Amino acid sequence: MIPSLRPGYWQQDGFWTDASDNRQPVGGAGVTTAYVLSEQGNRIAILDPWLPGGDPTAPDDYSYEMPTPKHGRYEAVNLSSAGSTTLVINRFGDMYTRLWDFDMSGADDIFFRYSYDDQRGKPAAPNLSMDEIDTLFGPKAYAANQLPAPDWVRQPKIPGEITSAVSIHQTGGDSSDRELRVEGRSGGRTGYWHKPVDPDASWSFEATGAGLTADLFDNRPGDHSDETLAGPSGIDYGYADPAQWTLGTTDFDYAASPAPLRLCAGEACVDLRLHLVDGLRLLRAADGLTGAPREYLAAIEVPQSVLDELPEQPPALAAAIRTLTGTARFREFKATATLDDLTLPLPGGPIVLRRTR
Repeated sequence: MIPSLRPGYWQQDGFWTDASDNRQPVGGAGVTTAYVLSEQGNRIAILDPWLPGGDPTAPDDYSYEMPTPKHGRYEAVNLSSAGSTTLVINRFGDMYTRLWDFDMSGADDIFFRYSYDDQRGKPAAPNLSMDEIDTLFGPKAYAANQLPAPDWVRQPKIPGEITSAVSIHQTGGDSSDRELRVEGRSGGRTGYWHKPVDPDASWSFEATGAGLTADLFDNRPGDHSDETLAGPSGIDYGYADPAQWTLGTTDFDYAASPAPLRLCAGEACVDLRLHLVDGLRLLRAADGLTGAPREYLAAIEVPQSVLDELPEQPPALAAAIRTLTGTARFREFKATATLDDLTLPLPGGPIVLRRTR
Protein backbone atom coordinates (compact mmCIF):
# COMPACT_ATOMS: atom_id res chain seq x y z
CA MET A 1 0.00 0.00 0.00
CA ILE A 2 2.64 2.52 1.12
CA PRO A 3 6.08 1.68 -0.29
CA SER A 4 8.83 0.60 2.07
CA LEU A 5 11.90 2.82 2.18
CA ARG A 6 14.15 -0.16 2.91
CA PRO A 7 12.49 -3.27 1.46
CA GLY A 8 13.55 -6.55 2.99
CA TYR A 9 16.08 -4.95 5.34
CA TRP A 10 14.76 -6.49 8.54
CA GLN A 11 13.14 -9.89 8.27
CA GLN A 12 12.68 -10.90 11.90
CA ASP A 13 13.25 -9.41 15.34
CA GLY A 14 15.37 -11.20 17.90
CA PHE A 15 14.04 -9.36 20.96
CA TRP A 16 11.09 -7.32 22.18
CA THR A 17 10.78 -4.91 25.10
CA ASP A 18 8.21 -5.86 27.75
CA ALA A 19 6.25 -3.72 30.21
CA SER A 20 9.26 -3.58 32.59
CA ASP A 21 11.57 -2.38 29.78
CA ASN A 22 13.35 -5.73 29.78
CA ARG A 23 14.51 -7.14 26.45
CA GLN A 24 12.89 -10.53 26.01
CA PRO A 25 13.93 -13.17 23.45
CA VAL A 26 11.49 -14.00 20.68
CA GLY A 27 12.66 -17.62 20.90
CA GLY A 28 13.90 -20.09 18.33
CA ALA A 29 10.59 -20.76 16.56
CA GLY A 30 9.61 -17.16 15.88
CA VAL A 31 6.07 -15.76 15.62
CA THR A 32 3.65 -15.74 12.70
CA THR A 33 0.31 -14.00 13.23
CA ALA A 34 -2.41 -12.52 11.03
CA TYR A 35 -4.58 -9.84 12.68
CA VAL A 36 -8.14 -9.66 11.28
CA LEU A 37 -10.40 -6.67 11.92
CA SER A 38 -14.09 -7.41 12.34
CA GLU A 39 -16.71 -5.76 10.14
CA GLN A 40 -17.83 -3.47 12.98
CA GLY A 41 -14.21 -2.63 13.73
CA ASN A 42 -14.12 -3.27 17.48
CA ARG A 43 -12.79 -6.85 17.48
CA ILE A 44 -9.45 -8.17 16.22
CA ALA A 45 -9.11 -11.93 15.72
CA ILE A 46 -5.64 -13.46 15.60
CA LEU A 47 -4.79 -16.34 13.29
CA ASP A 48 -1.61 -18.21 14.16
CA PRO A 49 -0.37 -21.44 12.53
CA TRP A 50 0.85 -22.67 15.93
CA LEU A 51 -2.66 -22.46 17.39
CA PRO A 52 -5.76 -24.60 16.71
CA GLY A 53 -7.19 -23.49 13.38
CA GLY A 54 -3.77 -22.85 11.87
CA ASP A 55 -4.10 -25.92 9.61
CA PRO A 56 -4.55 -24.47 6.08
CA THR A 57 -6.87 -27.37 5.18
CA ALA A 58 -9.25 -26.63 8.08
CA PRO A 59 -11.55 -23.67 8.77
CA ASP A 60 -9.80 -20.88 10.64
CA ASP A 61 -10.38 -20.43 14.36
CA TYR A 62 -11.41 -16.85 15.11
CA SER A 63 -11.88 -17.43 18.84
CA TYR A 64 -8.52 -15.90 19.87
CA GLU A 65 -8.74 -12.12 20.00
CA MET A 66 -6.81 -8.99 20.79
CA PRO A 67 -9.26 -6.35 22.05
CA THR A 68 -9.25 -2.91 20.48
CA PRO A 69 -8.59 0.16 22.69
CA LYS A 70 -11.18 1.38 25.17
CA HIS A 71 -11.73 -2.12 26.60
CA GLY A 72 -12.62 -3.56 23.23
CA ARG A 73 -15.15 -0.86 22.30
CA TYR A 74 -13.05 1.39 20.04
CA GLU A 75 -14.18 1.00 16.42
CA ALA A 76 -11.34 1.01 13.90
CA VAL A 77 -11.74 1.47 10.15
CA ASN A 78 -8.38 -0.06 9.31
CA LEU A 79 -5.35 -1.75 10.85
CA SER A 80 -1.83 -2.75 9.93
CA SER A 81 0.57 -5.06 11.76
CA ALA A 82 4.29 -5.77 11.55
CA GLY A 83 6.61 -7.45 14.02
CA SER A 84 3.78 -8.03 16.55
CA THR A 85 2.99 -4.28 16.58
CA THR A 86 -0.48 -3.24 15.45
CA LEU A 87 -1.69 0.21 14.34
CA VAL A 88 -5.42 1.03 14.29
CA ILE A 89 -7.20 4.17 13.10
CA ASN A 90 -10.81 5.32 13.47
CA ARG A 91 -12.92 7.53 11.19
CA PHE A 92 -11.72 10.70 12.94
CA GLY A 93 -8.01 9.93 12.56
CA ASP A 94 -7.46 8.82 16.18
CA MET A 95 -4.69 6.20 16.18
CA TYR A 96 -3.38 3.68 18.68
CA THR A 97 -0.53 1.17 18.57
CA ARG A 98 0.05 -1.95 20.60
CA LEU A 99 2.95 -4.38 20.96
CA TRP A 100 1.10 -7.68 21.46
CA ASP A 101 0.91 -11.24 20.23
CA PHE A 102 -0.08 -14.60 21.71
CA ASP A 103 3.34 -15.20 23.28
CA MET A 104 3.56 -11.69 24.75
CA SER A 105 0.04 -11.89 26.18
CA GLY A 106 1.04 -14.44 28.84
CA ALA A 107 -0.72 -17.37 27.16
CA ASP A 108 2.22 -19.52 26.01
CA ASP A 109 3.41 -20.86 29.36
CA ILE A 110 4.84 -23.95 27.68
CA PHE A 111 7.70 -22.04 26.04
CA PHE A 112 7.89 -18.82 28.06
CA ARG A 113 7.99 -17.76 31.70
CA TYR A 114 5.74 -14.94 32.88
CA SER A 115 5.31 -13.03 36.12
CA TYR A 116 3.09 -10.31 37.56
CA ASP A 117 5.83 -9.57 40.10
CA ASP A 118 8.03 -6.61 39.24
CA GLN A 119 10.83 -7.80 36.94
CA ARG A 120 12.65 -4.48 36.67
CA GLY A 121 16.38 -4.64 37.27
CA LYS A 122 16.68 -8.35 36.58
CA PRO A 123 19.09 -9.50 33.83
CA ALA A 124 17.67 -9.81 30.32
CA ALA A 125 17.62 -13.30 28.82
CA PRO A 126 19.55 -14.39 25.70
CA ASN A 127 17.59 -15.31 22.59
CA LEU A 128 16.94 -18.93 23.57
CA SER A 129 13.91 -20.91 24.64
CA MET A 130 13.12 -21.06 28.37
CA ASP A 131 14.11 -24.73 28.48
CA GLU A 132 17.51 -23.89 26.99
CA ILE A 133 17.99 -20.98 29.38
CA ASP A 134 17.08 -23.10 32.41
CA THR A 135 19.41 -25.90 31.29
CA LEU A 136 22.37 -23.62 30.62
CA PHE A 137 21.99 -21.05 33.39
CA GLY A 138 19.57 -22.50 35.95
CA PRO A 139 15.87 -21.83 36.51
CA LYS A 140 14.76 -18.22 36.87
CA ALA A 141 18.22 -16.86 36.15
CA TYR A 142 16.75 -14.12 33.96
CA ALA A 143 13.78 -11.77 34.02
CA ALA A 144 10.44 -13.37 33.23
CA ASN A 145 8.11 -11.75 30.73
CA GLN A 146 6.38 -8.96 32.64
CA LEU A 147 2.61 -9.17 32.99
CA PRO A 148 0.25 -7.63 32.25
CA ALA A 149 1.37 -7.29 28.63
CA PRO A 150 1.91 -3.82 27.13
CA ASP A 151 -1.36 -1.98 26.51
CA TRP A 152 -2.52 0.26 23.67
CA VAL A 153 -0.67 3.58 23.28
CA ARG A 154 -2.41 6.60 21.78
CA GLN A 155 -0.48 8.25 18.96
CA PRO A 156 -0.58 12.01 18.24
CA LYS A 157 -2.96 13.29 15.58
CA ILE A 158 -1.61 14.07 12.14
CA PRO A 159 -1.58 17.83 11.38
CA GLY A 160 -2.93 17.47 7.85
CA GLU A 161 -5.14 15.59 5.43
CA ILE A 162 -5.20 11.78 5.60
CA THR A 163 -7.04 8.71 4.34
CA SER A 164 -7.71 5.42 6.07
CA ALA A 165 -4.74 3.75 4.31
CA VAL A 166 -2.25 2.98 7.09
CA SER A 167 0.81 0.76 7.36
CA ILE A 168 3.51 -0.06 9.89
CA HIS A 169 7.07 -1.08 9.03
CA GLN A 170 9.99 -2.72 10.81
CA THR A 171 13.06 -0.50 10.68
CA GLY A 172 15.39 -2.46 12.97
CA GLY A 173 15.87 -5.58 15.03
CA ASP A 174 14.01 -4.58 18.20
CA SER A 175 10.32 -4.04 18.91
CA SER A 176 10.88 -0.29 19.31
CA ASP A 177 12.09 -0.09 15.70
CA ARG A 178 8.81 0.58 13.91
CA GLU A 179 7.63 3.33 11.58
CA LEU A 180 3.98 4.35 11.14
CA ARG A 181 2.74 5.59 7.78
CA VAL A 182 -0.59 7.11 6.81
CA GLU A 183 -1.56 8.06 3.28
CA GLY A 184 -2.51 11.70 2.84
CA ARG A 185 -1.88 15.10 1.38
CA SER A 186 0.03 18.20 2.44
CA GLY A 187 0.14 21.54 0.64
CA GLY A 188 -1.66 19.99 -2.31
CA ARG A 189 0.97 17.24 -2.69
CA THR A 190 0.07 13.57 -2.23
CA GLY A 191 2.20 11.09 -0.32
CA TYR A 192 2.28 9.77 3.21
CA TRP A 193 2.78 10.97 6.76
CA HIS A 194 5.32 9.00 8.80
CA LYS A 195 6.87 8.85 12.26
CA PRO A 196 8.59 6.37 14.61
CA VAL A 197 6.24 4.34 16.83
CA ASP A 198 7.43 6.34 19.88
CA PRO A 199 4.35 8.41 20.84
CA ASP A 200 6.55 11.42 21.60
CA ALA A 201 7.88 11.52 18.03
CA SER A 202 6.40 13.97 15.53
CA TRP A 203 4.85 13.36 12.14
CA SER A 204 6.67 14.28 8.89
CA PHE A 205 5.39 14.23 5.33
CA GLU A 206 6.93 12.42 2.37
CA ALA A 207 5.63 13.55 -1.03
CA THR A 208 5.39 10.80 -3.65
CA GLY A 209 2.99 12.20 -6.24
CA ALA A 210 1.11 8.90 -6.25
CA GLY A 211 -2.67 8.97 -6.44
CA LEU A 212 -4.61 8.45 -3.22
CA THR A 213 -5.98 4.93 -2.78
CA ALA A 214 -8.80 5.98 -0.42
CA ASP A 215 -10.96 9.03 0.22
CA LEU A 216 -9.78 11.80 2.51
CA PHE A 217 -11.74 11.76 5.75
CA ASP A 218 -12.58 13.88 8.77
CA ASN A 219 -9.24 14.14 10.58
CA ARG A 220 -10.56 16.65 13.11
CA PRO A 221 -8.20 17.91 15.87
CA GLY A 222 -8.52 16.51 19.38
CA ASP A 223 -9.25 13.07 20.74
CA HIS A 224 -12.53 11.71 19.36
CA SER A 225 -11.97 8.06 20.30
CA ASP A 226 -15.04 8.04 22.55
CA GLU A 227 -17.24 9.08 19.63
CA THR A 228 -16.55 5.80 17.84
CA LEU A 229 -17.34 3.24 20.53
CA ALA A 230 -19.31 0.03 20.19
CA GLY A 231 -21.96 -0.54 22.83
CA PRO A 232 -20.97 -2.17 26.15
CA SER A 233 -21.44 -5.91 26.52
CA GLY A 234 -24.31 -5.64 29.02
CA ILE A 235 -22.97 -8.69 30.86
CA ASP A 236 -22.65 -8.23 34.64
CA TYR A 237 -21.67 -10.88 37.19
CA GLY A 238 -22.13 -10.74 40.94
CA TYR A 239 -21.37 -12.77 44.07
CA ALA A 240 -22.57 -12.42 47.67
CA ASP A 241 -20.53 -14.17 50.34
CA PRO A 242 -22.10 -15.52 53.55
CA ALA A 243 -19.60 -13.35 55.43
CA GLN A 244 -21.48 -10.31 54.13
CA TRP A 245 -19.19 -9.11 51.38
CA THR A 246 -19.93 -8.84 47.66
CA LEU A 247 -17.87 -9.02 44.50
CA GLY A 248 -19.04 -7.92 41.06
CA THR A 249 -17.99 -6.86 37.58
CA THR A 250 -19.93 -4.89 34.98
CA ASP A 251 -19.97 -5.03 31.17
CA PHE A 252 -17.67 -8.04 31.09
CA ASP A 253 -15.91 -8.48 27.74
CA TYR A 254 -14.57 -11.98 27.17
CA ALA A 255 -11.49 -10.70 25.26
CA ALA A 256 -10.65 -7.51 27.16
CA SER A 257 -8.39 -7.42 30.19
CA PRO A 258 -8.32 -6.36 32.93
CA ALA A 259 -11.95 -6.62 34.00
CA PRO A 260 -12.96 -4.28 36.84
CA LEU A 261 -13.90 -5.96 40.13
CA ARG A 262 -15.83 -4.10 42.84
CA LEU A 263 -15.41 -5.56 46.33
CA CYS A 264 -17.71 -4.28 49.07
CA ALA A 265 -18.23 -5.14 52.74
CA GLY A 266 -20.97 -3.05 54.30
CA GLU A 267 -20.48 0.55 53.21
CA ALA A 268 -16.76 0.10 52.44
CA CYS A 269 -15.69 -0.73 48.87
CA VAL A 270 -12.45 -1.06 46.91
CA ASP A 271 -11.79 -1.49 43.20
CA LEU A 272 -9.73 -4.51 42.15
CA ARG A 273 -8.72 -5.80 38.72
CA LEU A 274 -9.15 -9.23 37.19
CA HIS A 275 -6.45 -9.95 34.61
CA LEU A 276 -7.51 -12.53 32.03
CA VAL A 277 -5.29 -14.28 29.49
CA ASP A 278 -6.96 -16.46 26.86
CA GLY A 279 -4.68 -19.47 27.29
CA LEU A 280 -3.49 -22.21 24.98
CA ARG A 281 -6.29 -24.56 23.93
CA LEU A 282 -5.98 -28.05 22.48
CA LEU A 283 -9.42 -27.83 20.90
CA ARG A 284 -11.13 -24.97 19.13
CA ALA A 285 -13.48 -22.83 21.15
CA ALA A 286 -16.64 -21.09 20.04
CA ASP A 287 -16.36 -17.38 19.33
CA GLY A 288 -17.25 -15.25 22.33
CA LEU A 289 -19.17 -16.48 25.37
CA THR A 290 -21.43 -19.54 25.22
CA GLY A 291 -22.77 -22.13 27.62
CA ALA A 292 -19.41 -23.96 27.45
CA PRO A 293 -16.69 -22.68 29.85
CA ARG A 294 -14.11 -20.40 28.28
CA GLU A 295 -10.84 -20.93 30.16
CA TYR A 296 -8.41 -18.22 31.22
CA LEU A 297 -5.10 -17.85 33.00
CA ALA A 298 -6.20 -15.25 35.54
CA ALA A 299 -4.95 -13.06 38.34
CA ILE A 300 -6.71 -10.79 40.83
CA GLU A 301 -4.80 -7.58 41.49
CA VAL A 302 -5.20 -5.49 44.63
CA PRO A 303 -3.90 -1.91 44.27
CA GLN A 304 -0.72 -1.40 46.26
CA SER A 305 -2.30 1.56 48.04
CA VAL A 306 -5.07 -0.75 49.35
CA LEU A 307 -2.53 -3.31 50.56
CA ASP A 308 -0.48 -0.61 52.28
CA GLU A 309 -3.57 0.44 54.24
CA LEU A 310 -4.87 -3.08 54.89
CA PRO A 311 -4.56 -2.82 58.73
CA GLU A 312 -6.64 0.37 58.60
CA GLN A 313 -9.38 -1.10 56.39
CA PRO A 314 -12.70 -2.10 58.03
CA PRO A 315 -12.27 -5.65 59.41
CA ALA A 316 -14.86 -7.22 57.12
CA LEU A 317 -13.30 -5.64 54.02
CA ALA A 318 -9.77 -6.60 55.10
CA ALA A 319 -10.92 -10.20 55.64
CA ALA A 320 -12.50 -10.28 52.17
CA ILE A 321 -9.27 -9.00 50.57
CA ARG A 322 -7.29 -11.72 52.37
CA THR A 323 -9.77 -14.31 51.10
CA LEU A 324 -9.16 -13.16 47.53
CA THR A 325 -5.39 -12.62 47.47
CA GLY A 326 -3.98 -13.31 50.94
CA THR A 327 -1.54 -10.46 51.56
CA ALA A 328 -0.08 -10.45 48.04
CA ARG A 329 -0.79 -7.89 45.37
CA PHE A 330 -1.53 -10.61 42.79
CA ARG A 331 -3.06 -14.07 43.12
CA GLU A 332 -2.94 -16.28 40.03
CA PHE A 333 -5.34 -19.11 39.16
CA LYS A 334 -7.35 -20.49 36.25
CA ALA A 335 -10.77 -18.94 35.71
CA THR A 336 -13.71 -19.84 33.48
CA ALA A 337 -16.53 -17.77 32.03
CA THR A 338 -19.83 -18.70 30.40
CA LEU A 339 -22.89 -16.68 29.50
CA ASP A 340 -24.26 -17.49 32.96
CA ASP A 341 -21.32 -17.30 35.36
CA LEU A 342 -17.71 -16.32 36.02
CA THR A 343 -15.85 -18.84 38.22
CA LEU A 344 -12.74 -17.96 40.23
CA PRO A 345 -11.33 -21.19 41.73
CA LEU A 346 -9.40 -19.74 44.67
CA PRO A 347 -7.44 -21.88 47.19
CA GLY A 348 -10.17 -21.58 49.83
CA GLY A 349 -12.83 -22.76 47.41
CA PRO A 350 -14.35 -21.51 44.14
CA ILE A 351 -16.14 -18.18 44.01
CA VAL A 352 -18.88 -18.21 41.37
CA LEU A 353 -20.17 -14.85 40.17
CA ARG A 354 -23.62 -15.33 38.65
CA ARG A 355 -24.87 -13.26 35.78
CA THR A 356 -27.10 -10.45 36.98
CA ARG A 357 -27.77 -8.65 33.67
